[in-house]
Amino acid sequence: MASQKPAAKWQDKPSAGRALTCVPHFLACKVLCSKNFHRRKDKPGYFQHQQTANLESQHGTFFDIGSNCYHHKSVLHHVCLELKGFAEFLCDNMPSTHKKEKPWDTDDVDKWKVDPFTKEDSSGAFLEESSFMTLFPKYRERYLKDSWPLVTKSLEKYGIDAVLDLIEGSMTVKTTRKTYDPAAILNARDLIKLLARSVPAPQAIKILEDGMACDIIKIRSMVRNKERFVKRRQRILGQNGTTLKALELLTQTYILVHGNTVSVMGPFKGLKEVRRVVEDTMQNVHPIYLIKELMIKRELAKDPALAQEDWSRYLPNFKKRTLSKRHKPHVVTDKSKKTYTPFPPAPEKSKVDLQIESGEYFLGKEAKQRMAEQERAEKSKQKKEEKKREREKEYVPPEESASKSKKRKTSRD
Repeated sequence: MASQKPAAKWQDKPSAGRALTCVPHFLACKVLCSKNFHRRKDKPGYFQHQQTANLESQHGTFFDIGSNCYHHKSVLHHVCLELKGFAEFLCDNMPSTHKKEKPWDTDDVDKWKVDPFTKEDSSGAFLEESSFMTLFPKYRERYLKDSWPLVTKSLEKYGIDAVLDLIEGSMTVKTTRKTYDPAAILNARDLIKLLARSVPAPQAIKILEDGMACDIIKIRSMVRNKERFVKRRQRILGQNGTTLKALELLTQTYILVHGNTVSVMGPFKGLKEVRRVVEDTMQNVHPIYLIKELMIKRELAKDPALAQEDWSRYLPNFKKRTLSKRHKPHVVTDKSKKTYTPFPPAPEKSKVDLQIESGEYFLGKEAKQRMAEQERAEKSKQKKEEKKREREKEYVPPEESASKSKKRKTSRD
């Protein structure tokens, strides 16, 4: 029979007992096979933890971690348990170096402030060249050719080289020996992405500043139907761009809706809010609800007393209205008595029958679209004329009543 394994010295402590938990078998094997264990020369097939052997040699004392040798074919899962207790033992008995008072750590220190990265902070030139390339559509070729000197001039400050290939239709940015900021190449990559998505060059250059980030949201795959996609994309813009302007002011970002993407530039918090609004809008949630919520949050953030409170009770809760899908019976309005006839009423003509009578059924797809456009144009023309008549009514002078001649009474002598 195998001899019972002696208990570790620190296992009498309640804190160490709480720390011991069951460890999976594969994790124990991983720890055992790591470089922290070495084979015992005096006992073949056994392993010893390297840290225990070092401590024994330094302090001249024996750390009894429950017969600190283990056979690789038995009780492997106890390795992690013993190491956990051993680590807690060292933490309790060794002096701490990180709990000292720090006189420089005062309340007025802004721990979230990001200092600008200068040439003095760099350790020298990069060992490898990093480069990024992106394609751009043909209609952007002329604009990029005109604005490329501005782009290269702004990238020269950070030691980034930019190449515009009009034959291949691509833009490339790469590091040089003068590059000192490792993050500059990533900002340059975002810059050429924004230029390819029709963002104006003066606006896209701002991505090189600290604290500025970008997000390109692909919205075409969110809606299958093309007509529905166009309508929902128009909701992001709003009438005369009012919804887009309100979003930009509330989130402190720059938003450009172009084609199948929405390009956003600004702080990370603003990017997160804009992405939520865009995705919800494409899922048929009107942006006015989310804009109202952002406006309330903006006002609540001004009050320092509400900083640590839950804002859910202040935010609007818009319930989803689900209309009843039950088939409503046909309402009969004509209740007058009719003469009795033994013959059933004639069946109503279907949509196909009406199309055959009018000749629309035999038309092609393009001809049908043309007819529908003509009908829409006629309706809009009629509405415009009606509105014009209503407007002209205000300028029609009222009819003046004919002044009746007053008869004077003649006094008789």
